Amino acid sequence: MPSSYNKIDPIKDALCDAGFIDLRIAVLTREKQVSDIGAFAHAMVYGNPLIDMIRTRSGVDPDQVVNALGEAFAREFGNPGRLPQRAILFEATRP
Repeated sequence: MPSSYNKIDPIKDALCDAGFIDLRIAVLTREKQVSDIGAFAHAMVYGNPLIDMIRTRSGVDPDQVVNALGEAFAREFGNPGRLPQRAILFEATRP
């Protein structure tokens, strides 16, 4: 999942254990303007590999998840909203 591997030290350790050297790490942040929070929530649910778990294991209609997520996003970030984003970039050499 794109957002599940987000702690620097375990990633750095995994790269070192795999033999990479000369690690350079940068953390980039920005705010993303989201004009339609409902569409964003829809994409977060239906464009995510967890959609299969929602469908098969939860017994909840995915549209209910979209609606709840959209309401939570709107409360937290507004609609339209500005969502904070962070990316961790790793550059390394493998000898």
